[in-house]
Amino acid sequence: MPYLFLLLKLHFVRCAKIFSKFHLSNLNKDHIAAANLEANIVSTLQAGCFVGSLAAWWVADTFGRRKAMMMAAFLAFVGTVMQAASSGILTVMYIGR
Repeated sequence: MPYLFLLLKLHFVRCAKIFSKFHLSNLNKDHIAAANLEANIVSTLQAGCFVGSLAAWWVADTFGRRKAMMMAAFLAFVGTVMQAASSGILTVMYIGR
């Protein structure tokens, strides 16, 4: 999802049909809404990293390092699929984040 921030900054992409799918076509006019959307996406990632780092030591200590890495990879895969398949629903993208 790092490319989402690049896409949010490009003027010609904001006018494209892809943003109407997410109901984001008014981002050209409302700069505060665009900034809030970007901040929410970044904050969701930061919150997930914080919770994951707190849980990582317990999971690795309880299940072992190898199983912990496999669980982390599985969760990252599920999150990536959720973000890619969000299909215009920002809530699903936030949860996948």
